[in-house]
Amino acid sequence: MFKRLAVLLSFLLVFGLFSENPALAKGANTLTTKDLTMWKIRPNDSASSAIKKLKKTFKQLDFDKVDSSYITGDPTPQMAYYLELYTDSKGRVIGMDYEHFKAKNKGLNFNTNKGLKIGSSIQTVYKKYGKRPNVKYDKDPGNNYIFLSYPIVLKETKQAGTLTIKTRYGKKSKRSAAKVYGFDYKLKPLKKKKTSNDGILGGAKEYTWHGVTVKAGMTKRQIIALLGRPNEIREPLGGTPEQRAAVKERLGEKQFNFMDIEQWTYIRQVGDHYEAVVVDFNYKDAVSEILRVY
Repeated sequence: MFKRLAVLLSFLLVFGLFSENPALAKGANTLTTKDLTMWKIRPNDSASSAIKKLKKTFKQLDFDKVDSSYITGDPTPQMAYYLELYTDSKGRVIGMDYEHFKAKNKGLNFNTNKGLKIGSSIQTVYKKYGKRPNVKYDKDPGNNYIFLSYPIVLKETKQAGTLTIKTRYGKKSKRSAAKVYGFDYKLKPLKKKKTSNDGILGGAKEYTWHGVTVKAGMTKRQIIALLGRPNEIREPLGGTPEQRAAVKERLGEKQFNFMDIEQWTYIRQVGDHYEAVVVDFNYKDAVSEILRVY
């Protein structure tokens, strides 16, 4: 059903001729995760968990997998709304497109962190996101359309992308009467963080994991305050203090640190998969490096 809806949507989008506005947006809007969170779905959430959240709130939804997207919409003959979740190769949500075709019918109501919702005026869009978007126009037998696109950067991950707010107005109305009927954003896939090779095991001296930054030199007490108790602890290989002192004298401090590493492993469930980070401590019980585990 929703594959047919996607075809219908594509037909509507190409019905009229697009005309570009020469005024280009100056720079990108920096948005937070909260700014792009809709129905509790955040950028880079797993698609499976996002779908579970949506179906828990809107039990009528039925999703179809189409290429790198999941699509759904109004299951009634009215087809009042349409939703598409864009995903990356790892199955994470990197964008969504929601359109509420028929305002009089009940849809998946939303209210963004910036106060934008279905029915907001085009003036509200300009006020919240800026007066110089990239603009495209379209039309069909019943309405005229104005698509307002802004280059964006997600603050927490530095992902670049585009936010497009879709507005429309009646044939007998002025452009200033246009109101929001759709919200579409898409980000570039999240890049794998690169770690420096400063550590003995090739780890990083500084790493940010789930919004918390761990740095070399931190104490065990500081790590517990940041990340809590580890899921797993690997004890040092150096033996008793006397044995460790002998190893240090024989091998030198750098090699001794390698032998004396204590590893704390932290594991977090993110949607339908797990992520882990390993924090290594040297013989001084200070962080020596951090290793990311996928």
